Amino acid sequence: MRRRIRGGRRQPLARACGLGRIDSLRILDATAGYGRDAFVLAALGAKVMLSERLPPLADALVAAHAQALDDPAICAVAARMTVSAGDSRALMQQTQPPFDVIYLDPMYAPPGQKALAKAPMEALRHLTDGDPDARELAQLAWEHTGRRVVIKRSPKAPTLLDRKPSFILKSNRVRYDVYVRS
Repeated sequence: MRRRIRGGRRQPLARACGLGRIDSLRILDATAGYGRDAFVLAALGAKVMLSERLPPLADALVAAHAQALDDPAICAVAARMTVSAGDSRALMQQTQPPFDVIYLDPMYAPPGQKALAKAPMEALRHLTDGDPDARELAQLAWEHTGRRVVIKRSPKAPTLLDRKPSFILKSNRVRYDVYVRS
């Protein structure tokens, strides 16, 4: 986490979300998982709402957020985060004004990979059952974003929306498909 935060706003995730271009950027991490990406975004100055629909993960995020608020070393970062247990679709539809950025990191199976991922990622993959509604969630995000939708994918995975991304940021292990509203 420290390495990713030290990468600052020049790292692919921060650039994909538009950090540095907009003051007080409001981001919805609609598939929060363990909350790692959201923590990085909050550490870089964004206000982040984490939404997780799986009850065990949501409960763990709520508990971790409460602990972080009590930790003097990271309480300032945690103060820029809010955790919502439940399906992010309702948040997308009800929040006015809409979030500047909706970030999606749906679970995907790396194509052709035979080795298992690290244990925490395999546990998450098992719990999510591969996020079969990822396309529907991406479409809803596009309909309800204020500025952009960022979708994290494996480098060779197909896009989730039926439109061409505005731009793509790639690294060795992930790709960020960025859809910008005009």
